Amino acid sequence: MQLARRFQDPKAKPSIDSEVVWADAATESEAVRADATIKKYASGLIPKEQALEDLGYSQVQIARIMAIDASEKLLGRVAMADPATGKIVLQPGDQAVEPGASEVKPPTVHA
Repeated sequence: MQLARRFQDPKAKPSIDSEVVWADAATESEAVRADATIKKYASGLIPKEQALEDLGYSQVQIARIMAIDASEKLLGRVAMADPATGKIVLQPGDQAVEPGASEVKPPTVHA
């Protein structure tokens, strides 16, 4: 762009810094792009947000996916099923309780 501006007015100072970004001319299928993106993400070369963008998701969709992922991770840390018994535990090593069981005992009322 600076070269084009020089031809317009050779004495003018370039006042705008610009760059031309060319589109990729390769014609690869969506499956090939998805496979490459998944491999980059799995190897740790790109973060999840970049992988989602490369797969064609919009910024709104990416934000929603990331929010869902964050809430699932939080729920996974708060309560999980013990793989051996299927009982609910809050943290590894905690005493397991039956799903739906309450640790709070009702107060005893004496008349």
